[in-house]
Amino acid sequence: MDKSSLLKAEEINNVGAARDFGGEEVYKRLLKSKSEAVIAMIDCDCRVSPNYIEELIFTFQNPVVNGSAGKWLIKIDSKLPCHELVAKALEMHLGKNLLEKDYKPVQKRLPFKYQKKDKMVKNILINGQNMAIRVSAWQKAGGMMHLKSFEDLILGAKITDLPGDVVYNPNFTVTTLARKSDRVGMTGFGRRVEYIVKSAAEYHKGKIAEVHVPELYNLFQFFVRLFHVYSQHLLNERILENLLSLYGVNVKTLTKEEMKILLRLAKNEFGQKQQFKKNGELKTESLLEKLYHLFPGQKVEAV
Repeated sequence: MDKSSLLKAEEINNVGAARDFGGEEVYKRLLKSKSEAVIAMIDCDCRVSPNYIEELIFTFQNPVVNGSAGKWLIKIDSKLPCHELVAKALEMHLGKNLLEKDYKPVQKRLPFKYQKKDKMVKNILINGQNMAIRVSAWQKAGGMMHLKSFEDLILGAKITDLPGDVVYNPNFTVTTLARKSDRVGMTGFGRRVEYIVKSAAEYHKGKIAEVHVPELYNLFQFFVRLFHVYSQHLLNERILENLLSLYGVNVKTLTKEEMKILLRLAKNEFGQKQQFKKNGELKTESLLEKLYHLFPGQKVEAV
């Protein structure tokens, strides 16, 4: 199903629209057979463990389960420049327990963890590379929002709010390749990899003294709140400044002009990216890059 190639592109042709289109196709076909099913999502560069389908069938035999995710792993592309330094930075950013090279397959069956029943603090359905949803729940939640990023998190939150529960099943894995991408929004994994690769390259050339590793938790929580106020048409300079301050940014160092730029980029982040010319080349303004420099972060020692 192609929603974006030349001559096929529609006015809205982002990843959210594509996933929603796929979900609706599944639903239409099920209406004819009057059967129940599950929509499982991964990305094109993902690899699943051999028991992936078996585990999803087993998980959704429980009628209370609306959605599920398995163990998510990262494989670092050896073709990335400054590969060893990038690997070290990603390990600090994500944690060793998410790197495929450090993962040890489970020897015995591990118990499920339920979002509501077990009162989990971290949300389970946050990653469109590793998400499965019961078709009836997909429909009740209104399907996937047509956004270029964050569409998976929004749908995951809606599914979690439905009567029933969502479950983490640690007995299967979904492995994705750490690669650069500027298509996704500011919390997108590809954008984080791209930033780290760029920082590592600058360190390698002697332009900077340290590789900057994004502080994931604060930036992610900031983005969630930012999207919330934006969706309610409440985003302005004062609220943006308060949010930045809440998550550790020293706003006193920012000029009024810099705040205006950040506000513009924040609003652009949820629409089409605004481009401009610099030295004759077309560039894309990035809120992500500016925020990574502003937010508190960890540092990676040279290797």
